[in-house]
Amino acid sequence: MSVPQYNADQKVGLSYVTRKENLIDVYIEDETAEIAYTRLVNRALDGLGSVSRVFALGGRSSVLAAARTYSRGRRPALFILDGDCDLLRGRSSPPLEHLQRLGVYCMENLLLEPGAIQSVIEDSSSGRAQDAEVDLHQLAALLDQTGDTLLCLFAWIALAIEHRYPAKTVDFDVFRLTADKRSGNPEWQLELRKIRRRCASIRDALLKTVAPDRLRQRAREIRSSVRASGRPTWHFISGKHYLMPLVRSYLDSLHDVSDELVQLCNRLSAHCDLHNDPALREAIRRTGLEALRAS
Repeated sequence: MSVPQYNADQKVGLSYVTRKENLIDVYIEDETAEIAYTRLVNRALDGLGSVSRVFALGGRSSVLAAARTYSRGRRPALFILDGDCDLLRGRSSPPLEHLQRLGVYCMENLLLEPGAIQSVIEDSSSGRAQDAEVDLHQLAALLDQTGDTLLCLFAWIALAIEHRYPAKTVDFDVFRLTADKRSGNPEWQLELRKIRRRCASIRDALLKTVAPDRLRQRAREIRSSVRASGRPTWHFISGKHYLMPLVRSYLDSLHDVSDELVQLCNRLSAHCDLHNDPALREAIRRTGLEALRAS
């Protein structure tokens, strides 16, 4: 039997059907993230109540449209946007009530918490607590190094989006930037020459329509702003398309954690406390308290 497909407006309407099962209504962008977000929201509510599901509206524009038409007279709701390249570009979050933009690139960045990763390693067939502790230091170093290495590329990606560059940007296959299997290096190890080549291809395409001095200055501004933020650089890199595939490869190689990406995200979300974005945790709890006061 086929699964019914709903558009964004129908999903907003569906929330009324499940209102008895949900303390609050939560709307997100990505359909593949519904299970993970449901678990994250319930962990953040921490006993205030629960939700049986969240509602993916299919993209940024749909979430924004739903947030704009939200009225205070309806049940408490939270509309969650990915940070995306707006974080890199220093753009402010749209000033809409009950809208929360992530303080990291996307949902997958939220899940890369040491405690969550350690729990998944320990739950795997070969994982042992002492091994997990050791490997978490290596994994933390991998994330930091990956963020620093990819920052230049993501500055150019942000500019490509800013100037409506039509080719693939964020959804570029990250393993086209890693070591070749025949090199003997780990699959998750990035190669600088490949990254530089990718940066050059985006830059050269943009230079056809944008003044060189202006473009390079803007790229420097983006990199400087990220470094001055005091936050891990990898918070500004796509977790979905870059970080999580590399982490999955790392975990699969060392701990037989061979889940598909969505499955791995779902497992991590069961142990994640939103330490990478405390503002999101506070927004969820604030919306939950609002619902309790209104009941």
